[in-house]
Amino acid sequence: MKRCDRWLTFALVIILGSMMGLLGFSLWDKPPVPVEQIAWSPTVQWIGVREPSYRLYSRRTFYLPAAPEAAWLRLSADHDFMLYVNGRMVAREVSTLNNSLGLGSRLTTGFQNINDSSRYRVKTGVNYMLGNSRDWKLTAYVDLTAYLSPGKNAIAVEVQKGQQNPRVVVEGSVYPTANSTPIDLSTGATPWQAATIPYIRQGMQWYELDYPAEDWLEAKALGTLREATYSRLSQNLFDRSLQGYWIAGTESKLGEMWLRGNWQVPRHHQRASIRLSGDGEYALLINGLLVRTYAAGDRNKLSMYDVTNFLHPGNNTLAVRLARPLDPSWMPRKQNSSPSFWLDGWVESDGAITAAIATDNSWSDVTNPTTGWDLGVGKAKPAIALRPPVPQEFNRSYEGDAYLLNYPNYLWHQILWQLAGVACSFFLAWILGTCYQVGLAIPPSPPFLKGIEQPFSPTPREIVVADQPMPPLLRGVGGIDNNPDEQLPPLLRGVGGIDNLSIGTGLLFPGTLFLLGIGLLKHRFAETEPGLLFAQLESTPLICLGFVAVILLTLLGSKIWQRSLVESRSVTEILPHYSLWFLLGLVAFICWGLLAGTYLLSPRIALFFLGSVPVGIFTVVSKPWRWNLRERFQPIYQTFPIWGPKLALVAIVGIGFALRVYKLDFTAVDSDENTSWDATKGILRTGAPIPTSNIWYTRGPFYHYLLALWLRLIGDSAVNARLLSVIWGTAILVLFFIFTRKVTGKTWLALIATAILAIDPSDIWYSRFIRFYQVLQFTSLLAFWSFFKGFVDREGKVYQYIFFVAVTATLLTQEVSLTLLPCFVIGFIWFYRPFRLSEDWHLIACSLLTGTIYAFNILFFTIKCLTPLVALSNSTDSYLKFQLFNITGFMSLVFVGPGRMYTIYSFFFGLGFIYCLKRRDSKLIYLFSVVLLNVILPTCLVYQTASRYTYATHPLFILLSVYSAVCVTESLGRKIESILQGALPLKKIALICISLLLISNLEIGRIFAGYQDAIARHNPQVFEYVRNHQQPGDIVIANLPATAAVGLGKLDYYLPPGFTIAFDRVYLRDGRLIDRWAGGVSITNLDQMSHILAKANRVWIQLDDRRRPRNTDLAQLHDYFFTLGQPVFNTYGVQLRLWQKEDGTLPQVPNQGKDLGVY
Repeated sequence: MKRCDRWLTFALVIILGSMMGLLGFSLWDKPPVPVEQIAWSPTVQWIGVREPSYRLYSRRTFYLPAAPEAAWLRLSADHDFMLYVNGRMVAREVSTLNNSLGLGSRLTTGFQNINDSSRYRVKTGVNYMLGNSRDWKLTAYVDLTAYLSPGKNAIAVEVQKGQQNPRVVVEGSVYPTANSTPIDLSTGATPWQAATIPYIRQGMQWYELDYPAEDWLEAKALGTLREATYSRLSQNLFDRSLQGYWIAGTESKLGEMWLRGNWQVPRHHQRASIRLSGDGEYALLINGLLVRTYAAGDRNKLSMYDVTNFLHPGNNTLAVRLARPLDPSWMPRKQNSSPSFWLDGWVESDGAITAAIATDNSWSDVTNPTTGWDLGVGKAKPAIALRPPVPQEFNRSYEGDAYLLNYPNYLWHQILWQLAGVACSFFLAWILGTCYQVGLAIPPSPPFLKGIEQPFSPTPREIVVADQPMPPLLRGVGGIDNNPDEQLPPLLRGVGGIDNLSIGTGLLFPGTLFLLGIGLLKHRFAETEPGLLFAQLESTPLICLGFVAVILLTLLGSKIWQRSLVESRSVTEILPHYSLWFLLGLVAFICWGLLAGTYLLSPRIALFFLGSVPVGIFTVVSKPWRWNLRERFQPIYQTFPIWGPKLALVAIVGIGFALRVYKLDFTAVDSDENTSWDATKGILRTGAPIPTSNIWYTRGPFYHYLLALWLRLIGDSAVNARLLSVIWGTAILVLFFIFTRKVTGKTWLALIATAILAIDPSDIWYSRFIRFYQVLQFTSLLAFWSFFKGFVDREGKVYQYIFFVAVTATLLTQEVSLTLLPCFVIGFIWFYRPFRLSEDWHLIACSLLTGTIYAFNILFFTIKCLTPLVALSNSTDSYLKFQLFNITGFMSLVFVGPGRMYTIYSFFFGLGFIYCLKRRDSKLIYLFSVVLLNVILPTCLVYQTASRYTYATHPLFILLSVYSAVCVTESLGRKIESILQGALPLKKIALICISLLLISNLEIGRIFAGYQDAIARHNPQVFEYVRNHQQPGDIVIANLPATAAVGLGKLDYYLPPGFTIAFDRVYLRDGRLIDRWAGGVSITNLDQMSHILAKANRVWIQLDDRRRPRNTDLAQLHDYFFTLGQPVFNTYGVQLRLWQKEDGTLPQVPNQGKDLGVY
């Protein structure tokens, strides 16, 4: 065996062992906190509005005789929500306007996601054809105790959805006293009011305590919950009253106390939780393991943890080190005389509390701590019980699995399990390899071996071979050659030095692929809805059983594969060992039981399943059946290589076109689309890209003039403008197939990559977008294709001319595409050698011509389009200059993507890069370098982080990722298959596995949901409403002037989104700062707004849904405009307010020199 094969064996065994160790760690040692299905009350119902609307505003009021003992609720909203209590926002989950994010991605209640995985920070937006995440599947718990007060209380919920049927379900209770009847907060069971437009009344917002909502209708009950919702939290964390007392001990000279308590835990328990708080500096240890330390500033914080992984059956020791802070200004709570500590906890089994603990005088005060005091060593006296805890003094915060905070112990246990897993994998591989060889050496007697009393004889001359051909593994057993090695099956030749480990590794190879694929999918979907499957309690056992099932299937398949090579039509002749079938059936039976929620199944179902598996395998692997099928379809087999790929390409392109053209007018026209459309209207009107503001828009002249020609031919409309992008987006699929086939040399691989690009959500989105990105992607890919043809392969000058035309078109489509030029220069220097001036002078001429055209375009753009730097603002820096503002932004966009959609691609991209470096494949190394350079260069040159600036090389990323996945797995399968001497078709198995993995990576359901959900803000509807209801003399103020330019043809005042003025959004003309789309004067302070209202009778105000700024001045602007006038029209992602003279003006706020000049 070659040395590289041995190293490969070791590497695969170590990888398998590491994954087995992680499985064992999660299954038997420290399981993660599972996601559990919520058991909603049968009386709880979904509620909604009585008329179609994208928004739901709902309220519930009740009265309390005193401050509550406890109060909580849980809710699931379809999709986004904002929860208010007595006018104060206490929780929200707002990701609807960023549809590509994952499940519960913007939930403000901490540690309530589907797992403990940290989210990637990916700055993304509406750039993907994906439906909104079904956030209602993740139920949020909220503690209300600290927000309620005696007397009247109000709970309000705002819900927004991408369809006109928002809904919410709420369940909760308020306990006025410890033993009183709770006040029910459930929707459907108690009166909740609802509205679609929340008018301001008596100067109050709809969510404020005393808002008059008498005319609000009762919310429409939509029925009980039939859908499953999930959470990682226990209801007892909020519903259970606070137990025990604040305790203290004897202070040392340094102001320290050491407290200790015992917790008796039963043998069988599911989860354990604690709630704790301290007055002073304190640290908690459980069984000698640190949970966490707290500073004195956390005195009002009630921390809640899951501590299951700290505990063991029997006695557990809780130890607390409490200290008086060094800050002399610190004082204990008014009710306490010294630093103190409080804790309660419990153990749950099947939802019931079976063991509880709380701080009281049963705890111990360790006055002289010695080594091991935190484990019960040393003398102690009873602690001092001070007083019961008061619920209103706490702000509750769930902080997840506490064991994850103890990094040393967590990592140490993981390392030990991985080492044990590696040892087990080595042993398992060796055992399988040894047993497999013995099985080959003593095979059952096939019909072509006659006259033999023993299944295998060391005297090969006695074997009489029938006319039937022998299988490859048995050729050489008969006695033509007396060489002992030649008389043995190939796996046994040289048995004295055979590597059992390598054979066993080959048999474990499909199982290794299975665990690796599951690990990648688990990471990929850790932020999205499919991740709920991996977060279930049964997921880890199912993965382990699936791994065992794959190993058994591999052993069965190897037996069937070997024996099916014999030309025999009898099924019984290829039956393998019955023990393997029994084990496989047992594994399948247990898996089915776990999936069904029980370990017992109907005998009929079990028999049907166990019977269908062998029939299916026999049908697939039976050689006579395969030959009959081939004979029947022989003409198709012969001609398929000719017409098959063409038909497949036509089908893929057809599906891609359908996905791009379907419901082309459904998504609202975006602000960027309106920018290009308005500039194109200027071309149609004047021959120059002059929009409504009369400020030239010279970006992307190639695309805009092409779009103007297109609209001149077929008519000016948004659908027709989008249709041009559809055509380019479909054409790139054909070009991508041609380029991929040229680079890889494999037609079937090019078809797979093209199919993935055809349903890629970002490509579908930009192929339905009135903007130059799809043209840019096509011309960029055309430039790379012609570069390979003209400069790498030197197939003719015509391709070189095509290259320069494509590069020029690319540079004239988007200026940021100049980051591609270094890639072409590097490729030219590397591949185009030798360079002869006498023969290649035309290259210099073409380069100068392209450079001159681009330089003229940039110069014209700088003079006619860019705003001169006239003053300081929030963002006065150019978007294209050298900077290091965000060094990881583009990397996360390209290699992670929203919701981790590109992590699997990136994994294989990295492996493929290493693989190509090892093979020294210069063409592929060049393409890998192109993708990497187009991440590095925008990082250094582009101020704004957005996926559109790397969109040109996105097809190359897909190509290289898919090609790498196929090549790496195919190479591994081929090597392992050679070790096994063809005993298993491992190369085919590896390719099937990688195909399933790439298919599983796609969220096809969310892509189709994108045609049902609103994705972009519905600003066109807002300005259509204004146009239909506008009166002479009305003033219009808007966040998005580009939409106003197309919808109204003008704009009076521009209100910057987020109230921050970016450098490229405004233009200084005649001493006024106007927006560059509709020419509206920029509003930058409240004093300016006061003067506008003094002269107007009616003012329309269009406001995007945006989060309230943290900056004090900007927050003041936000509150001012969102309370000015009355809301008259609310739609998806945008609000329209109307101020009239009779509404009065808000108090004037003098500017006080807060700006500089027009800014």
